[in-house]
Amino acid sequence: MPKTSAKTRPAVRRRPRDRSTRSYLRASERKTHLLDVGAALVREKGWENLTIVDLARRAGVSRQLVHQYFGDLERLALELAEQFEDEVYAAAAAAIERHPSDLAAAMSETLERFLVGLREHRLAYVDLFTAHTYRRRLHSPLRAVNHRKRRRMVEIWGHYYERVYQLDSADAVGLASFQYDGLRGLVSQVDAGTIPAQEAIRLFIEVLTGAVERLAAKARRAPERARARR
Repeated sequence: MPKTSAKTRPAVRRRPRDRSTRSYLRASERKTHLLDVGAALVREKGWENLTIVDLARRAGVSRQLVHQYFGDLERLALELAEQFEDEVYAAAAAAIERHPSDLAAAMSETLERFLVGLREHRLAYVDLFTAHTYRRRLHSPLRAVNHRKRRRMVEIWGHYYERVYQLDSADAVGLASFQYDGLRGLVSQVDAGTIPAQEAIRLFIEVLTGAVERLAAKARRAPERARARR
């Protein structure tokens, strides 16, 4: 009696692979990817609605991997703040290196990166400072991150003004502090839609250039005054 052919099993349709999954990233890249995804989710949901489950699902990794890198959301919040600090500093350092003696070009590139290129990370950083859930527990560590960011930015631009315009240390630090604090108000106006980013950059550079020129003129007159007093 002839053998009957075995009934062919129906083909199992494979689910298409989720191309958003980043589990194939190298270990050195996964943390940065998780921070980027975290910043995006903060902008969508706010800090108070962010969960480890949301982050893992959006990043295409397991919850265990998120815990491995951050432990909890508070650690994630601090690392996001630190990442933004490093990005802002790196933007300024790169612009100064490319334009070592051209303030307008260096500042324009820095502000373009800060206002436009880093917009989502910057707004997530601001959201973190205003979130009620984190305000009490992370108040001190976040203030420390913010103070470190301010100190580093004042330092790098202060050295720039000393080198390029021969300002004394006190004037250079004062100008860099004025620059940092003045930018905060301008950024608020850009984010509120009161002024376009490019117009804000132009106005800021115009004001800053005027301040630099006045201080540079003062520095040039200093030797003459010293000789006159002798």
